[in-house]
Amino acid sequence: MEEITLHNADRDHANAVYNLICELEGETFHRDAFRAIYLVNLSNQRIRYRLAVKENRIIGFGSLHMQDLLHHCGRVGEIQELVVMPEFRNSGVGAILLKDLRAIADENGCVLLEVSCNRDRTDAQRFYEKNNLAKTHFKFTGILE
Repeated sequence: MEEITLHNADRDHANAVYNLICELEGETFHRDAFRAIYLVNLSNQRIRYRLAVKENRIIGFGSLHMQDLLHHCGRVGEIQELVVMPEFRNSGVGAILLKDLRAIADENGCVLLEVSCNRDRTDAQRFYEKNNLAKTHFKFTGILE
């Protein structure tokens, strides 16, 4: 595999990240709303957006959100999004991004790394288990009116 480099995302990467998140979720989001959230989050020191790049092409994205949680008595890093372009899946790119996000969490004093995964994404679940993350929780969601 040709070399993959990792970079911090910045405001110039908004469109590439948008495309990757739409790929991850299988839907098209409101571009202006997405960009507004993306730009706000870039300025948050507790959020890291990382890019996997190959031959000047962004092929993967990962986000890490860190917060101090009472029920862990410490800082927890949560991977909110991790996505690799379909043609680069199963080539090690996801593992490279995951390792990078894990290192950032460790460097920032996190005591735990978490990731949520849609129950229908069985390939992703196998990926996380293969990379030493365990299924330990159920996540419940509800739309707010």
